[in-house]
Order: sequence, then C-alpha cells, then structure tokens
Amino acid sequence: MAAIVIAAGFVLALLPVSAKGVQCGTALHPDKMGAITAEFQDSVTAALRGERGGREDAYADACEDRVSSQRTAAFLLVGAGGLALLFVALTVVARAAVSEPAERSGP
Repeated sequence: MAAIVIAAGFVLALLPVSAKGVQCGTALHPDKMGAITAEFQDSVTAALRGERGGREDAYADACEDRVSSQRTAAFLLVGAGGLALLFVALTVVARAAVSEPAERSGP
C-alpha cells in the first residue's frame, strides 16, 4: 500500500499542469514560457484594439499557483508513503528481533 502511495506521488509530480488553457510544465520542471507568451499576446491584442492599460489575466501567477499546489500534493504523497514504508520495515525488524531469542533457547 505504501508503495502505491509513493508511486501515485511520483506520477502526480510528472503529470503536466495547465492553467487558463496554458501549459505550465510539471511539478518537477515548471515552465513559465507558455504563460509569459500568453500574457504578451494578450497585451499586444489589447494594444491593437486600442485598450489602455490592457487586461491582466496573470497567466504566470496562475501557473505558479497550480504548479505549487501540485508539487505540494506530490511531495506529501511521497513523504506519507515513505513514512508508512519506514514504519512497516521497522515493525518487521522489531518482530524479527523479538522472535529470535525464543528460537535460540534450547538444550
């Protein structure tokens, strides 16, 4: 079970993230170029329409928030699975250590 949780964390870390229709990379390798390009295109479009000040969609901030959320969830899954795996391993070692003296007692 712990291995499944760890694997789910790794898979979540490798899944691509998108925000507002823009690719933001993965939790392990964020990529803001798509967000920066979308912001630039929106500002150019706004300037061509004659809008002053432009509309700020903040694609880069949305990408940062999504990547940060996915990174947090992935690291929590991997950490929880690792702790569960460590607990199981320590339990097995402790049980083996307790059962060894009983096996050694003999004539």
